[in-house]
Amino acid sequence: MNSQWIIIYGIIILLLFPMYSGCERNDNEVMREEVEEYRDRVDQAINDIDDRIADLREEAAEAEGEARDEISKQIEELENRRDELTDNRRDMRDATREEWEKLKQGIDNTLSDIQESFRNITN
Repeated sequence: MNSQWIIIYGIIILLLFPMYSGCERNDNEVMREEVEEYRDRVDQAINDIDDRIADLREEAAEAEGEARDEISKQIEELENRRDELTDNRRDMRDATREEWEKLKQGIDNTLSDIQESFRNITN
């Protein structure tokens, strides 16, 4: 009777082990997919930011004096924040889950700051 239970437990372990190891791989694959989808969204946001900065450059070219200087200063600040996004986006590729979560939080905050800056500029 004992040998039958040992065989049954052995079969159960053999059946469950592939599922368990597959779950780990799937978690990593899921994380990679999440990172890639998020990177795509960040890429789109960076492109949108670049377009809006280009619009501001046109506006600055038409402005005079202090208005031009103020717009130029805002453009420089926005470009610095955009560069920060680009650097963080690049770092996501090799990040662990914990590092990725921190990078994502930082990127989300930077995007919010940039959106707020654009709102302030247009007001």
